[in-house]
Amino acid sequence: MKYYRLVFMLIVFLSTAQFIEAQEGKITGQIVEGSSGSPLSDARITDAAGREVGISGNDGRFTVVVVQGPQMLFINLPEYEQASISVSVIAGQVADAGRIEMTPITRYTMDLGALGVSEGFSDDGFETQSIQGVLSSSADIFLSTAAYTFGPVMFRVRGYDANYQNVSMNGFVVNDVESGSPYYSNWGGLNDVMRNAMVSSGPEPIGFLFEPVGGATRINTRASLYRSGLKAVYSLSNRTYRNRVMVTYSTGLMNNNWAVTGSVSRRWSERGYEEGTFYNANSFFLSVEKKINGRHSLNLTALDAIYERGVAGGTTQEVYDLAGDNYYNPYWGYQNGKVRSSRVRSNNKPLFTLSHFWKPSAKLDIQTTAGYWLGKGGYTALNWYDVMDPRPDYYRKLPGYFNEESDKNQIISAWQDNPAVSQIDWDHFYFANRKNMYTVQNEGGIQGNTLSGNRSKYIVEDRRNDVSQFQFNSRISLDLSDRLNLTGGGADRSLPGT
Repeated sequence: MKYYRLVFMLIVFLSTAQFIEAQEGKITGQIVEGSSGSPLSDARITDAAGREVGISGNDGRFTVVVVQGPQMLFINLPEYEQASISVSVIAGQVADAGRIEMTPITRYTMDLGALGVSEGFSDDGFETQSIQGVLSSSADIFLSTAAYTFGPVMFRVRGYDANYQNVSMNGFVVNDVESGSPYYSNWGGLNDVMRNAMVSSGPEPIGFLFEPVGGATRINTRASLYRSGLKAVYSLSNRTYRNRVMVTYSTGLMNNNWAVTGSVSRRWSERGYEEGTFYNANSFFLSVEKKINGRHSLNLTALDAIYERGVAGGTTQEVYDLAGDNYYNPYWGYQNGKVRSSRVRSNNKPLFTLSHFWKPSAKLDIQTTAGYWLGKGGYTALNWYDVMDPRPDYYRKLPGYFNEESDKNQIISAWQDNPAVSQIDWDHFYFANRKNMYTVQNEGGIQGNTLSGNRSKYIVEDRRNDVSQFQFNSRISLDLSDRLNLTGGGADRSLPGT
């Protein structure tokens, strides 16, 4: 009896399997460039849930297996706008989607600093950004438009500050530990290699960790995903920097199963559109991948954005009228006849990640990443003790603070004729510090131990944002069915010395 029952269950199982198989159909098509009609290889085809279901071959053709009924597929390829197709699939049959044309990205995709007004600043003075899609060629039309059109007015997605957003590279979270905000300047100038990103504008599941309410950006720098070729760009600007040179080269996945992508850029300007500003930046990127076999791949990524730049500041309309210039910058002055800025932002934080991609089966995907982030960042500013505020636009130094017309006229005349009044007076700072003798009684608690020396009245402080952290994370994604996916994982974020 048990034998017959076992045979009966086996027959039912095989019949069910054949029934399930019969509910599937296929979609074929060819992906080409819209203008030239050339076939596009290595394009990722994903379903409506974001799962990859296929990839185009060297001739641009693809074949994917999906369940019957109405299906929508999305075509993704770096440097191209996302394309989509809608096909009705009949079980056991092949639906031909025909030629699918993709359009190269021509809209503006800016790195931080390409427009001076696009930057945001956290309370500690370091650069942040209110639009998480600004460095990626996101298919989200809302984020793409907001990043460029509304960036100058500091538009915030869903009204949330930057610390409610999450940005990661290959699973390595790059939000600042203290403020929680992502500083996009940490990889500024690497536009072309940061465009392979998945962007969400809210707490929606996109397959990584728990999504924050402000949205998330998941940047993937896997070398084999970049389109092979060489790209060189020169840009001329009259904003934050004057010149930019950027070169990117990618081999694609070669016959020996290696892939290499590299990018370097330089941005510089002796002066921006506001006097007293300057820009000097160099960025580097290298990604190397080895495809071990059909199931395992290793990818090493290293990047660094090194920069130093003078920062401009805003002031009141009274000061702009005094200077006769709406681009007046109060953060600079002359020292020994040379321009010197009091607000200088600097950064040098290299990031290294090593990722292992493992696909044991068609339904199971495992990604593990270990990374180390180190380096220094700083932001200088004036500080003072026991003296009047040395900033030239301090309200007690302006005509509006005085009642007598003679005093007002004297201030106006000084602003027009004397740079030591209208800008920072560096020479006076050094003179005052050298003349400020200070005596300490009983130094170190020792009776009669008297020390004398100079004590600064004016200083340039450096607000540090150094980093040294190690991260390890692993993510597992399992397709339980065509409509159900289970994703889980773990992460560790350690700070050496803490």
